[in-house]
Amino acid sequence: MPPDEVIVPQSSVVQQSTPVETKSENLQMLLAGLADTDSHPKLTTDQVTQLIEQRSKIHEYIRDDKKDAFELQKIERKNHLHVLYVGAIGVVILSVFVLIFKPEYFAQLLQALVTTLGGYGIGKYQAKKESQEKE
Repeated sequence: MPPDEVIVPQSSVVQQSTPVETKSENLQMLLAGLADTDSHPKLTTDQVTQLIEQRSKIHEYIRDDKKDAFELQKIERKNHLHVLYVGAIGVVILSVFVLIFKPEYFAQLLQALVTTLGGYGIGKYQAKKESQEKE
């Protein structure tokens, strides 16, 4: 390959992939193209322009990935809050029914709720601990 040529990677995905995978593949191809030009110290103005364009594409992909991840986190947080609200309302309604119709079982209901929430908390703690160990 002559030293004055720059590889401009073209994005071609053979199989069906998600937008995140496609962006990741494009990013890897751009980075590979940039790595190849480091061995050729003499660059023409066209090559410098291409490098700048490639680097701006890389920054754009990174920005898009961060934006997508942030949007997904917002949606997940909203879904978790909805589940929490529905669960809390369900517990209150169940408690009211137990107090009205069978007040002698209310202590057992509270014990079951505390046990369930404690098990949930322990499980969440263990999952967090395992994810930190993997990193």
